[in-house]
Amino acid sequence: MVKLPVLETTGHALTAPFRYVWPLFPFYLVLQLGMVGVMGAVSSVGASADGDVGLAVETANLPLAIAAGFVLFIAFIMLAVLTHRVIAGVEEPWQLGRPSVSYFLVSLCFSLPLLAIILLAGMVSGGAMLTGAPAAAPPPSVALSLALIGIYVAFFFIFVRLGLALPAAALEQPKPLLLGYRASSGNGWRLFGCFMLIVIAAMIVSTVLTLLGSGLGIIDWPPTDENVQGLANAFDLSDPDAFGILTVNVLTNYFTTVASTAFLTYSLRALWPNVEGGAAAASAG
Repeated sequence: MVKLPVLETTGHALTAPFRYVWPLFPFYLVLQLGMVGVMGAVSSVGASADGDVGLAVETANLPLAIAAGFVLFIAFIMLAVLTHRVIAGVEEPWQLGRPSVSYFLVSLCFSLPLLAIILLAGMVSGGAMLTGAPAAAPPPSVALSLALIGIYVAFFFIFVRLGLALPAAALEQPKPLLLGYRASSGNGWRLFGCFMLIVIAAMIVSTVLTLLGSGLGIIDWPPTDENVQGLANAFDLSDPDAFGILTVNVLTNYFTTVASTAFLTYSLRALWPNVEGGAAAASAG
């Protein structure tokens, strides 16, 4: 059974955003601008009852917001598929139709179980986790702790053991869920550790960009009562103060998404012998 080379895989994943600036970054920039434009068109800045300033989608714009959100979600799926295919070096990375459908279905297989577990955890905790309101009777700390542990364990199992199904779907491999499960066999902790290194790196990148923007005077950081309105206007493309926040968001999201996608793609490549071994064992059985 092949073991994942953690340092090598992490190194390749963290350098991927720089090595694939072209052709990937322009697409991420357009998608981010699309998200900002949609939010600016369907929402407005307002204050809540407790005085917090934020964005709220107007009721009249709700159907438009839902439709635009769905279109942006499909665009993100296709961009993720393109990222996998470019990093994997396939001959025709721009053929996105069938891989995007498979990727979407695999994504649903991830999302639905996690959503069900979160809802179950909310029920166990008396609804406080979902609504933010205190339950009629305070939930036992043991039950709440078990609910949280259940969420983490479920996420760990689903993402680590089946996460490699995503690049498999993007690369048009048959039975991507089974393939991802076989590839990750015996490598759960290695995959988890590699993923956490990428998360930490993304947090560092975000912090550095934010501090750099603050030093250059294009971002008011940390937030204060005086600049919270500017932060809320981050989705308003006509607001000059939104430029710094938008720049940091675009660069951070690009780095995080490409590095995570590259991590899954390189991991699948490194662990491919496990897929072949699992298929051979199944055939022999």
